[in-house]
Amino acid sequence: MRLLIFLFAIVLVYGCGLSKRQGPPLPPPMLEITVNNSECDQYSDYSLEERLRFRPFRNARKIELVSFDDEMEVMLDSVLIKEPRGSVPKKGGKIDRTQLKEIRLLNPVQIDSLTNIFFNFDYGRAENGIISRADVACYEPRHAILFFKKDVDTEPFAYFEVCLACRYVLTFPKQYKLGNFCEGKYDFLRAFFRQTGITYGLDN
Repeated sequence: MRLLIFLFAIVLVYGCGLSKRQGPPLPPPMLEITVNNSECDQYSDYSLEERLRFRPFRNARKIELVSFDDEMEVMLDSVLIKEPRGSVPKKGGKIDRTQLKEIRLLNPVQIDSLTNIFFNFDYGRAENGIISRADVACYEPRHAILFFKKDVDTEPFAYFEVCLACRYVLTFPKQYKLGNFCEGKYDFLRAFFRQTGITYGLDN
């Protein structure tokens, strides 16, 4: 009996020591995506490895989520006024990081969730491409997803602008295939942004 207690104590101590050596805990899992709209459901089952082969994800070493003001200050007749920005803030042809409100570097778990939203949820139709909308005159994006080729890069080689208010996404520098944008995808993106720590521009 004493031998069993001794062995149990050794296992317990060793197990506790091993858990301490495993480093910091993994980040919490992202939201499990559920939908009630039959017109927007998980019609594909691409694995993470398959999803990461799609451009621009396959060329990205670093991915960031950012938020920014949808208005900018301009001088008109010596008067400083605000007008719609209409795109991610830029200066000298490059993204102006000083004008970004929030920047969140995505970890592998978050990239898994983001690619799942883009590539596995659909209307159930075979063709790809962003669904065109007639009401994009309101296009005033407040969020973007930036893709970098190197960890040290500050200028992305590609980015997606996201307008949650009018439910539209534009990709740059070209039209990347992100699957059909069923309405539910924007709700998923809103929840995803919020869970990564983005707070600006999510309530309207």
